[in-house]
Formats: sequence, structure tokens, C-alpha cells
Amino acid sequence: MSKEFGYIGKEVTQAFRDNKGIFTPQDIIELDQENKWTNFGQLELIQTQTVSSVTDVDFNSIDENIYNVHFATWQFEKAVGRMDIRFYENGVIETGNVYQYARQTGQLDGTFAESRSTGFGGIPIDVGMTNKQSQGYIYFYNLGDSTKFSFASLQSFIEDYGFTFGSGVLPQTSLVDKIRFRNVDTANITGSISLYGIKEYS
Repeated sequence: MSKEFGYIGKEVTQAFRDNKGIFTPQDIIELDQENKWTNFGQLELIQTQTVSSVTDVDFNSIDENIYNVHFATWQFEKAVGRMDIRFYENGVIETGNVYQYARQTGQLDGTFAESRSTGFGGIPIDVGMTNKQSQGYIYFYNLGDSTKFSFASLQSFIEDYGFTFGSGVLPQTSLVDKIRFRNVDTANITGSISLYGIKEYS
């Protein structure tokens, strides 16, 4: 007999989006561990990569068939060059100047600037400063939907420089199944990047 959740003396099958009864905190913990507890919108870790002195970081398994929205965070010990994002479409990386983006930067001295492009080689995520720490986050949308464009929105901060925020898109319908974090200046990436999926509401 399987464990009873939510009821006393009555066995009820529990499933995500179908929880019945009154639950103890321990019931909720155990059901959540079995992915049977309805908890919309939570982050589910796909992979964390910690790297040292590499040019690119590829996420080769992003569970695009499960998640419509992805979320990534990064913390680089040294921002030694400009960073951007490229997508793989059905296993083939898109390297052409086809990405679109718009972003704004704000420097600690009070200077603000903006940049944008309708034909770029990736979606920029920070401006890059030598031997400075950088951290930020980015949301991805529609990666696994071959009928839609793949969008991204982000924010980052660089030590002793300031912030950048913006959005970008790969304006072609395709299934994106991998993500590359790339150092545009072919310098080295040292730090960690974590990729999550966000559980759907529907």
C-alpha cells in the first residue's frame, strides 16, 4: 500500500495539479520531492557549470521540451571581455548576424548610454571589463517552441563600472535545444553559470 497523503484512513493518489485533503508539512515536503505537489512557478535546477579560463560555456541539455521559460544566473570572477548569448537550433549553433537586441548601460559616474542592433552575432549580456567581477541573470522564452521566436531579457552588474539591462531575440522560428555563453573577445571565462527551468502555470 502506498503512503496516504492528505487523508486519514483513506488512500488517495496525489499528483501535480491534483492534490486532495489536508496535508502536514512533512506530507508537502515528500510530495514536492516526488514532483507531485502543486507549486506553480518554482525554479528547477537543470545544471550548474563552474569553469576556469574557457572561451565558451555550452548548456547542451536544457529540457526545452519541459520548460517554456528558462532562467540563468552567472557570477564571473573576472569579466575579461564582452559576453553574449548564442542559440543552437536543432543542434546547430546560429553564428550569423541575425540576432536583434536593445540595451542600456548606467555607469557609476552617472553616465548613461544605449546600444541596439537588428543584425548582431549574439545577444549581449554585459560590456566586459578587465579583471572585474560580473554577475547577472537572464530569462529565456519559447526556446522549445519551433513555431515562435526565441526571446531573452537580462540584467547584469560589473564591479567598478555599473549595470546593463536589455532584451534580445533570435527572429526566426526554430527549436532551440542548446545555449552558449560566449566571450566575444576570445578571452577567458572564470566563474559559474546556473540554468533553471520555470514550472508552467498551465
